[in-house]
Amino acid sequence: MKHTFFDTKKFNRMAGAYRKAGYHGPFPKVSGYEEFAARYPIISKSDLRSTARRLSDEGRFKECYIMTTSGSTSQPMVFANRLWHKITPKSYPYQLCVHLARRVFDRKDVVANLFSAGGFGFLYEGACRYLEPIGVTILPIGRYDALGDQAAALQIMRQTNVNTLLGTPSSILQIANASIAGDAVLQIRKVVYTGEPFHEAKAAFIRKLWPQARFYSLYGATEFGFLGTNVPGDPQGQHVVLTDFFFVEVNEDNELIVTDLKSPLLPVIRYRVGDKADLHVDETAQVSRLSLRGRSDESFKFMGNLVAFAMLEETVQQVTGTRTDFQVQLRTDVRGCDCISIIFGKHAAIDPGLQVQIRDAIAGRPEIEEGIQKGVGKVDVVIQTQPIISARSKSVRILDRRASGAQANITAA
Repeated sequence: MKHTFFDTKKFNRMAGAYRKAGYHGPFPKVSGYEEFAARYPIISKSDLRSTARRLSDEGRFKECYIMTTSGSTSQPMVFANRLWHKITPKSYPYQLCVHLARRVFDRKDVVANLFSAGGFGFLYEGACRYLEPIGVTILPIGRYDALGDQAAALQIMRQTNVNTLLGTPSSILQIANASIAGDAVLQIRKVVYTGEPFHEAKAAFIRKLWPQARFYSLYGATEFGFLGTNVPGDPQGQHVVLTDFFFVEVNEDNELIVTDLKSPLLPVIRYRVGDKADLHVDETAQVSRLSLRGRSDESFKFMGNLVAFAMLEETVQQVTGTRTDFQVQLRTDVRGCDCISIIFGKHAAIDPGLQVQIRDAIAGRPEIEEGIQKGVGKVDVVIQTQPIISARSKSVRILDRRASGAQANITAA
């Protein structure tokens, strides 16, 4: 198990606060990392959900900010925080603003906030809260495709000289496509994103449209907030971890495990996030970095076999020679066959020859080949102009429409 520096005093101080508040569970003191790992078991999303329900039933979710996870990979989890109750120069909100001001934003930025508003989440509202103290100019757009007058929004972005887009890769691509369609010239020099990777095909499209654009990645989760950042000049894909507020472990299966040291209302101790990562610890420089490797809990059943999304990613990369983002849609055709559609965006540069190679490579995997040989399954590879996105503007990686009987609105090339 690789891990960042374990601050025994800081952890024991937090555990003591939970004991004093009468939280369920012993929250024992520990003498160091080894005892911590032995006395605190790794918890899953279902464990955290149960704890959140118990705390809510106990009436602890008061004078706080109620929110939920997005529900994109499992049922939404309701919980809360009190981040902004006691702001000091050493507190997380204050230090997060300092960190972002040093590494990501500056006062010259005019930032369009493209996160989805509402939804019992705090990405949209939270972004405005940490941007304002930094001193940037904020244009709170929200979800672009939900606006009543999209053309007017584009013109306002142009009039206010927006130069920074903040959102998910999907929401940023929406603005890029809209600016082309609406002939609205924006001078974008900074793209700040979170929620999912910004794969090279999409990034290349953005660079072609806005040659001066540089990419900044924020990594975190609704359960604990922003954990790290990757900015130009950092090693490719490696996020600098805010180790003053988070203790991070990566196990032998590369599963990311996070302990939130901010003494949050909901204890997040040794939480298996659901992401895979590599951990790089530079003890000399006292810097720890995370390289994200996708989700660890994404899979689906196909003819009785469990198919991992990671396996499909590996297969596509072997054919194309590069990591290319795609979506998987599962459906049942009119003959009752289970169909796997591998959906690429129009910017993926997948020509017809590659489509055939990808289809054959995936169909040849043992987990999938069995159903095809039985004549009850098939694979196709398609190009689709508009990606499937969630209400939180995240690209949906797996969409299973078999239970509903809905036919897919896609066409194989």
